[in-house]
Amino acid sequence: MATTIKYISDRPVRCALIIVAAVMLMFSAGCDRDDNILVAIVRFETFAPKQAVQGAETGGRVLANRDIDFDEYGVCFSTRPNPGIGDRIASGTNLETSWVQESYSIEFTATITGLTAGTKYYIRAFLTTRTGTAYGDEVEFTPN
Repeated sequence: MATTIKYISDRPVRCALIIVAAVMLMFSAGCDRDDNILVAIVRFETFAPKQAVQGAETGGRVLANRDIDFDEYGVCFSTRPNPGIGDRIASGTNLETSWVQESYSIEFTATITGLTAGTKYYIRAFLTTRTGTAYGDEVEFTPN
């Protein structure tokens, strides 16, 4: 009895893999935005706080090279340097977005309350997207 060996080509499998890879590349190429917030931000500043009756008025301004889809914004503060969103937060208000000299501008204010007079606080504006959080420069503030 003779044994017949059939040659099965892996060519259809390779073609299918190439087609799947090409389709995936086409879909990913359609998403030309880099969702990394740090890539988009050109400058991020925290406003110097102004003493108010119940705390301090502050905020931030972001200049970016493209539109940013963000979820949360405001100011974080602590009695320790480099405050982050794990510290106390004052949510942002009065949001204004616009195009300024070919840059995307986001500006907002925040009211910090519950401060202790004579205590040094560190303040940073923040902006959170689905991929992370960016912070403005740190500002020191001691309320009267």
